[in-house]
Amino acid sequence: MKKAGIAILVASVLALVGWIVFLLMPSAKEQPVSSQSVTLNIPEASMEQAKERGFIELSLGFEDASRIKRVEYLLDGKVVTKTIEPPYKVSITISQLEPGEHTLQAVVYDFDGKSFKTKLFTFTIAAGENPAVTPTNEESEQIIQQSVSFESQRSRRGGVTVGSATGATTNPATGGGTSSGGGNNNGGDPAPVRTAGGWWETLPVSMQVCSSNAWNGGPSAAPAGAVTVPAGNNLGFDFSQPNTTYWFAPGEHTLGTGEFAQIVPGNNSTFIGAPGAILDGKNFNKYAFSGSASNVRIAYLEIRNFGRGLDNNNEGVINHDSGTGWLMEYLYAHHNDGAAVFIGSENTVQYSCLKDNGQYGFSMYKPQVEGDFAIKDITLRNNEISGNNQDDWESREVGCGCTGGGKFWDVLGARVTNNYVHDNLSTGLWADTNDTDFLFDSNWIEHNSGEGIWYEISYNATISRNVIKRNAWATGNSNQGSPAPAIYISESGGDSRLPSAVSGSTNLQIKNNLLEDNFSGISIFENSNRFCNSNGNTSKTYCTPFVSPVIIPSPYNYTYPNPINSTHPCYTNVGSAPYTTDCRWSSQNVQVFNNEFRFDDSVVPCAGTYCGVHALFATGDNNIPWAPAAYNIATIQNKIMFGANNKFFNNAYFGDWRFAKGYGEKIYYNEWKTAPFSQDAGSTFAGATSPPPVENALDTDTATIEGSTGKWSGWYSASIARSSLEAHSGSNSLQVTVTGGGGWALELNNYPGFDAIAGSKTVSFWAKQGSGTITNATLRVRWRDGGGTLLQTDLVPLASLSTSWQQATASVSAPAGTAKVFLELYSNSGSTGNTLYLDDFKVGDEI
Repeated sequence: MKKAGIAILVASVLALVGWIVFLLMPSAKEQPVSSQSVTLNIPEASMEQAKERGFIELSLGFEDASRIKRVEYLLDGKVVTKTIEPPYKVSITISQLEPGEHTLQAVVYDFDGKSFKTKLFTFTIAAGENPAVTPTNEESEQIIQQSVSFESQRSRRGGVTVGSATGATTNPATGGGTSSGGGNNNGGDPAPVRTAGGWWETLPVSMQVCSSNAWNGGPSAAPAGAVTVPAGNNLGFDFSQPNTTYWFAPGEHTLGTGEFAQIVPGNNSTFIGAPGAILDGKNFNKYAFSGSASNVRIAYLEIRNFGRGLDNNNEGVINHDSGTGWLMEYLYAHHNDGAAVFIGSENTVQYSCLKDNGQYGFSMYKPQVEGDFAIKDITLRNNEISGNNQDDWESREVGCGCTGGGKFWDVLGARVTNNYVHDNLSTGLWADTNDTDFLFDSNWIEHNSGEGIWYEISYNATISRNVIKRNAWATGNSNQGSPAPAIYISESGGDSRLPSAVSGSTNLQIKNNLLEDNFSGISIFENSNRFCNSNGNTSKTYCTPFVSPVIIPSPYNYTYPNPINSTHPCYTNVGSAPYTTDCRWSSQNVQVFNNEFRFDDSVVPCAGTYCGVHALFATGDNNIPWAPAAYNIATIQNKIMFGANNKFFNNAYFGDWRFAKGYGEKIYYNEWKTAPFSQDAGSTFAGATSPPPVENALDTDTATIEGSTGKWSGWYSASIARSSLEAHSGSNSLQVTVTGGGGWALELNNYPGFDAIAGSKTVSFWAKQGSGTITNATLRVRWRDGGGTLLQTDLVPLASLSTSWQQATASVSAPAGTAKVFLELYSNSGSTGNTLYLDDFKVGDEI
């Protein structure tokens, strides 16, 4: 062969090898994050400013944020703050550190549960007043030299771009407040524009409170008649005078070192800060403002560092006792333990930045009131609520349901409007337990690690004109057993017997919202075991508003499945009207209409079954012996799907949406729209690709026996084992040993089977004789609906078995309504001790 020909051949081979390597490489979305792809970003300006400001601003440099779940920052080896918001910018206080050498480092977590640490940044704080802060060694100097300014960083990859709702910047003057979205970070946008759908076209500047510095705009001199509070230690200052205005002078205010040192206002008092006024708990004091005074106003104050670390669980720092008539406005409340703000009746929280607090930005609690609501008439508007749940209480108290941007509890009448709720390390806005007559309108809810809005065992709400983007990515990946929705309706709905003056409807309406690239869409859910007086209800002592007593009396029995109280009518009379209906919180009269649903699975880090779905489903177990038959799981499922007036209609869908029903089985749009579901009348469905074919409904081990015997088990006269003696493909097969004469059988142990949908299928398996004379085997395929009802049976026989591998295959059609496929394999041949090998089972869509 000539040299030119050889060269061409070599070049072709190299090109082919390169192409194969390229094909085998993971996509950009699949590339794992690593210490090579993510670095600390500490610009030189940040070090220069640290001397005067007492904190270091830093972020991450990265190529792609789509695989990053969260970032934790370590100061001297201890976690001091967390964030899920690209570019993961934070401000870390160093003013209280001793002179000498200290370290900073980031721990980066991906959606696969892996983590790594960035290179260590070591810095030295000099002694004296306004000490210099300098990198200690050459490696730390290189980190600074390689870092970019925060503004330059905004143009980098990973979704952090100018004019994008995923971008973020931080105003250094705020000490770490963030703003993002919609290209409005330039301080313009004097007249925010609504889309034709009703939601904001871009994020209004008025919602970007943390970076606006408006909270720092109090009066520069004491108002007439006000008591001046000088900067410094205010312990012993008389803050309890009623009808008095207190003006906090510029500078840092403290309350001594006592755990319970706090401000206890008098009635009708006002606490207002000058520009630069800071109330700092120094991690000595637990609470800032407490007591039972009414009509208190707190404004223009930065309130920080209350709690001693993991303090204030289910408690608040400002308005600790949920006082009545409080107005809390223009506050910057950050890095406090528990909730920054507690809300009481006739309270308003507005124009405030509630950021990076240990448990919540806001919450509330007042004791139960028999025949009434604990808290009434509250307003939450034009606040920025971000980065809360820094102390990760869900992992400290598993299943507590006690974290988020904010939580409402036992409230009548709430107006929640024009808030920017983003990057909280849990649910964004969460209403739980007998909340009634709520309006969630015109909020921008983005990139919270949990659900955007969760409305739970509550009534009569309107959720309208909200932008809800990129929520529940972390929750969806960590809990793949159920949808992680943008809006979660859990045992909640409309009821005409309860007030609706604020919501404007006795239905639960979800209308005129934009939902874009959340892990999933809207879930309407009910747990069959969750009802008043059941230990399946987490709000143990609460009953529905329709039963007396609403407060379940003691003594309490918290042993499942016993009733909590054996004398309560939701035990003694639960099987008769009206208690059978009134003892339940029901997902009913939920109307979902005029919304725009957008989903792009190349953007969302999907995992598991429920990514990109809307759901209308119920779960539970029929294991409470005293529960009436009406509470059986199948009855509840049928009710929520067909009998509770839950309707989707007139919506616009873009992308590959799916739908979940029954126990959570997925169906496609065409089935969702037709009987018996008859959902989304008048809706449009555009931009979706055809449903991808399911190659095999069985899990890997059940199909291939490579890792285990999967879901197979002996039914009668047979034992099974994973064997490496034979294999049709891979290294293992399923060895069947006959344990009795007269025939034998296997079956799956996951009744009612694997998820499946109606349509043309290919069913096949491979078999060969081992020892003895097993001459035939037949695979029986049972198609069932979501409730387990048998719809159709198909047989796939294999006769004349030999010592060579043979395949049995058949084309069958799963009937309409199919949700599950269940397999049995049997034979009428063979004697005790005979063996057979089986491999490569398949139940797949026919292509």
